[in-house]
Amino acid sequence: MEPQGMKTNQKRIRLLPCPGHGIFLFLASLLLSASLVFLPPGAASAAGLYGVVSYPNGEPAGGIPLRIESLQGKGIFETRTGRQGNYGFPDIAPGSYLLRCQGQDQEIFVTPGHNRFDLYLE
Repeated sequence: MEPQGMKTNQKRIRLLPCPGHGIFLFLASLLLSASLVFLPPGAASAAGLYGVVSYPNGEPAGGIPLRIESLQGKGIFETRTGRQGNYGFPDIAPGSYLLRCQGQDQEIFVTPGHNRFDLYLE
């Protein structure tokens, strides 16, 4: 019902069946829903912390112990640097951490995805 004095511009649209598209949409929605069901818990929010530890002269610091402590109580993780000074904490929760290395403490914030933090020893 239109208010008096108002005109509307209406066109009739005829929808024609398009063979095959219904099946395509059904299969696409089925695949999408299946991929969402089989994601591991926390996959969307997984985080990792990676970096390189170096001496003041730029040389890589191999075999150095590192420790990160969650400031939200999510755990304590330890590792050692590789020969080239590389380290990684691949499966940690996003949040604030205290990175401890050779008496140096550094507070860092880890976001979902890959995070890089290089450390230079004093």
